[in-house]
Amino acid sequence: MSLLRDSLTLYRDLFHSSMNPMCYCQMIYNDDGQPVDYQIMDANPAFATMMHTDQAHVLQSIGSDLHQTNPPPHLHVYDNVVKTKKDRYVEAYVSVAKRTYQIHISSPHHPFFFAIYYDITSIKKNLLELQEKDQFLQNLIENLSGFVYRCKFDKNWTMVYLSKGFEELTGYSSEDVLQNQSISYNDIIHPDFQQSIWEKWNHIVKAPGTFQDEYPITTKSGMQKWVWEKGRAIYDLEGNVVYLEGFITDITQRKKMEISYQNSLLEEKQRTNELESLFEAAKMIIKQKDFQSSFRRMFDLLCSVTSSTKGFIGLFQNHLPSDTILLLKSIGFTFDSSAPIPISIHHDQSFFQSMKHPFISSDMIQAFWKQYQIKPCPPSFSVIYTPIRYQSKTIGIMALTGKAEKYNIQDSKVCSAFSYLTSLAYQNWESVRMMEDNEKMKDQFVNQVSHELRTPLLAIQSCLRLLQSHSCSDHKEHTQELLSICDKNCQRLSFFIREILDFQKLKSSPVSPILDRVYLPTLLQEIIKMIQPLADEKQLVIHNELPSTLSILHVNRDEMATLFPNLLHNAIKYTHKGSITISAKEKPEQKIMHIQIQDTGEGIHQEDLPKLFASFTRCSRSNKQNNSSGLGLSICKQIVERHRGKIWVDSLWGKGSTFHIQLPLQKNIQHAQ
Repeated sequence: MSLLRDSLTLYRDLFHSSMNPMCYCQMIYNDDGQPVDYQIMDANPAFATMMHTDQAHVLQSIGSDLHQTNPPPHLHVYDNVVKTKKDRYVEAYVSVAKRTYQIHISSPHHPFFFAIYYDITSIKKNLLELQEKDQFLQNLIENLSGFVYRCKFDKNWTMVYLSKGFEELTGYSSEDVLQNQSISYNDIIHPDFQQSIWEKWNHIVKAPGTFQDEYPITTKSGMQKWVWEKGRAIYDLEGNVVYLEGFITDITQRKKMEISYQNSLLEEKQRTNELESLFEAAKMIIKQKDFQSSFRRMFDLLCSVTSSTKGFIGLFQNHLPSDTILLLKSIGFTFDSSAPIPISIHHDQSFFQSMKHPFISSDMIQAFWKQYQIKPCPPSFSVIYTPIRYQSKTIGIMALTGKAEKYNIQDSKVCSAFSYLTSLAYQNWESVRMMEDNEKMKDQFVNQVSHELRTPLLAIQSCLRLLQSHSCSDHKEHTQELLSICDKNCQRLSFFIREILDFQKLKSSPVSPILDRVYLPTLLQEIIKMIQPLADEKQLVIHNELPSTLSILHVNRDEMATLFPNLLHNAIKYTHKGSITISAKEKPEQKIMHIQIQDTGEGIHQEDLPKLFASFTRCSRSNKQNNSSGLGLSICKQIVERHRGKIWVDSLWGKGSTFHIQLPLQKNIQHAQ
């Protein structure tokens, strides 16, 4: 009997000293044996604290009274445990404590049960944060033009992961290819390229580096597409290749352009057999990236073939108020300028645009000849006008004269051939420029995403490893420093992904934003309060000089809440001492509101100003490492232009910068009270 009392005493001591909330309850049943409620027979102090009451109030309380719900939460779960004697775990949010708990329920004998509460609030919060970050990364991957992969290092390229874009590019579902279920990725690659790709990868993995290649694939529908791949190997601690991972995108259009261009060269070679030596020189001219230089050299060749002593080559400037020609080169004239020259066209403008073949006339652009020729036109004066065409439009003209007799059919054929070569030079310039822009944009995006995701993740990983290898209680200051590094890198990741999503959201948004009534001083006051800690860290002063009499703007509130934080973050980032001033004034005569954000920071180099608002562009504003994504100011420009406004910057290196924003101001808008 003494032993039993000692055991009960020990149990109660353990029960009441436990840090986890615990209670001992008795089920209450009606006459039919159905659970109605339960009564708390005993509870430890931690349980009373969790319920925000005292222990005396808890004891003998009814579950429905304590939780203020009828029936009380999890009544049938408690009943099941009591009847089956099988322990159960339940996850519950206790509103009184504002915490989430996992409840361990067990029953010693009918109709009693124990409930032990384990606080899992932090675990749930961390899990939700991880899920949110994972969703951000997944959205980013799914928005890429192409697909991300991870595969084994074998000849079948056995896939273990494929992003959503795989099916759109190949026509095969991920399930068809993962683990070679129906077909391997190697089967999709054109047979002529399978061995060379395997050999290139083998060379890469021996000396770790980046794999890049272009090759054709065959889609599920039988269509051939060209793809560009960039990837790398993943190694274990012993240096063995575990996986290959990378990115693959469609470059079929670019390849078609290259093939079309090559076919054009072959076709031109066949058409110009009579003047092979001159046209061989013309081919070299076509490959030049400077189209104006190409046109001038082509004009020189044409003059030499036709023995002309007077003429010009120029491009039409239809976007100007009057008809003009941008003169690229002339012979036999006193005037040679790169400025647009007004012309008088005696034929209808539509005839000019539809002209496809050389045309002989003496007065087609008469005013031009009269104004700029050296001597009066002879009686046999005639001019052969040769159109320069691109994409079914006449973009320019070559005009030649100089012979006593009129030009013959052979001259017309030669001019036609050189006109075709000239249009090819222009087409090549357009194609090269487009391909270079696309390649540059693609490489910038892939490199930027890889860098912006890899760098902070490596920093976080290194800090966590250091935390694992040290005792937190012995190195509190060092631990706080490492946690601070982790936090900053997490913020950097979050900021970068938010900019990517903002950029993509603006691209897919309607042309005209949904407008709200926004009082700018109130909005900027909220934004300044939000970013004030960043300024305080650098001991910067933010001066809010917005007058209270500003009119209400009709703008999209969410986009304004993206625009101004971006500009203020930028100002704080590049200002190391001094202040940031925000001011605004209305210009009723122009129907605009002019907002200025001025800082005393580093300023901007003059050569960087033209590209400041371009996407994925980072300028040399500081000798320090620039962690910018290159999207912030591009997003700002898109937002302002979506509101039919203007944004620009005035800056001198070392003298600070002033960003100007002009937004439309509607009439009859009342001032905010």
